[in-house]
Amino acid sequence: MSKSIICAKIREARMSHASWVRRAEHLIEGLPVEEKLIPYDATECRFGQWFYDEVMKFKVVPDLSDTLTEIENRHNELHGIYLNIYKIYFVDTRPSWIRNLMTTQRKKVSHPMREIAQQYFKELQRVSDELMKALDLFESKVQVATSEVFRELAL
Repeated sequence: MSKSIICAKIREARMSHASWVRRAEHLIEGLPVEEKLIPYDATECRFGQWFYDEVMKFKVVPDLSDTLTEIENRHNELHGIYLNIYKIYFVDTRPSWIRNLMTTQRKKVSHPMREIAQQYFKELQRVSDELMKALDLFESKVQVATSEVFRELAL
């Protein structure tokens, strides 16, 4: 895999992540968002799939290992924060017989709970910014790495 392809995939991952964050924001703003479009599991979102399927193999490169660990930690932290938001909007604690009568997946959220979700979202945005900075660092390290590194990993 060439450096230019890797950098293009990093840019795609950034866009995918930004879309995921926007959907979480739309959820909090009351806009219609399907539950499955904002997965809370870090391995189920497009960014996580890319990261674990394509990027983790670079962790054996000493110059990239720490940065990839930072990206992984921030990504997992991000999904942990989102899980709190998810529980507010999608986890229905009413008895099952009442839940079975309801046809919508998303539950009604009180104003105080929306405020809590907004606080979680502020934290999510902070961690997202840290993730993006780590991605920037990863991309800059890829750009200065020798081509041999990537040829060796392709074998």
